[in-house]
Amino acid sequence: MNKSGNIILVVIIAISIILLFSQIYFMKKDNDAKYWERTYGSIIPYINNFELTGRYSASISNVYYHFRYTVNTQCYTSKLLSYGSLSLDNKIEYIYNSNTSCTDVVVYYNANDPTEAILSPGIKIINIVISIISSIIILSSIVLMIKLNKKERAQQAGGANSWVHE
Repeated sequence: MNKSGNIILVVIIAISIILLFSQIYFMKKDNDAKYWERTYGSIIPYINNFELTGRYSASISNVYYHFRYTVNTQCYTSKLLSYGSLSLDNKIEYIYNSNTSCTDVVVYYNANDPTEAILSPGIKIINIVISIISSIIILSSIVLMIKLNKKERAQQAGGANSWVHE
């Protein structure tokens, strides 16, 4: 196997390892959050840092969401649905649109750092799937690298032997 092939496999392995460890981190944080303190909060839509009051028209574009909650009379806001979620605003928008009052969402917050809060604790299937895929890519790349390097060494050894016999 040539040097550039090894470099490509090493890069693939490195990216997969980073992806795997980030998913493990997200799963740990989401699992830990199940045991955090709870309070109630409300989901607030906003555009360009201006909060929208009341129900807004679904035709408005560029609407983002955060949630507001109170801990010991201190008010906080967060955008984090969970640590491992993808496309958070769409999921918070779904919660917002399916909840008529939007003031009764359960917020899980870290008692040691109340600025850290999420709406959906627990390990997500997507994190498990990405972890499994990353692990398969890592193992496959390592096995492929070993086999190709063995094959190249065998070819080089065979070529060296044939030169000696001539």
